[in-house]
Amino acid sequence: MKKYFFTGLITLLPIAITAIIIFFLLDILTAPFVGFVEDFFRALGDRAPRFVHHEKMLLFISRIIVLVLLFFTIFLFGVIGRHFFMGIITKKINKLLSKIPFIKTIYRVSQDVATNFFAEGKKYFQGSVIIPFPHKDSNALALLSGDAPKEIRTRMGEGFKSVFVPTAPHPISGFLLMLSDDQIKPVDITTEDMIKLLVSCGIYEPNQTNETTK
Repeated sequence: MKKYFFTGLITLLPIAITAIIIFFLLDILTAPFVGFVEDFFRALGDRAPRFVHHEKMLLFISRIIVLVLLFFTIFLFGVIGRHFFMGIITKKINKLLSKIPFIKTIYRVSQDVATNFFAEGKKYFQGSVIIPFPHKDSNALALLSGDAPKEIRTRMGEGFKSVFVPTAPHPISGFLLMLSDDQIKPVDITTEDMIKLLVSCGIYEPNQTNETTK
């Protein structure tokens, strides 16, 4: 009985975690526009489909429609941006948003992150490392981002690196630290295995897949 229960748990848990993450991302992407779609269906009155009278079904259908529209909108802007006059419009928008107080800070940060994240062929992290964190008597797995910003290296020394310490079991959030080379120890764990280790809260054994296939 106990073995069957844990087998079922091991089988369903990854599916449940994947579903939770997907629905979380879908909610973030569609939430600002769902209300417009719902109002559109309600405004149809007697011509509205039957699902309008069921709130949960209406919400689900509205999210699917918003997601599809977002996909085609992004695709359309990509086509226009590459082949038509979108470059001129983009420059105008950049110039306008760069002059509005507070908004310009958010826009510049978002633009820089998006540009770096979606750059083709760009390697985001330089490998997995072990660092003393949260204090000198304990260690934590982290991802080496690269050299620390120039301002920090000028003040602290050229040997300082930027290190991202993801949290468990949700490695999307974490801490950005600036550490000297002598505090950073490289470790032979791939980024993918490290993420699996964090999500499993230490249960997953890195490289176990490779060992079983030998």
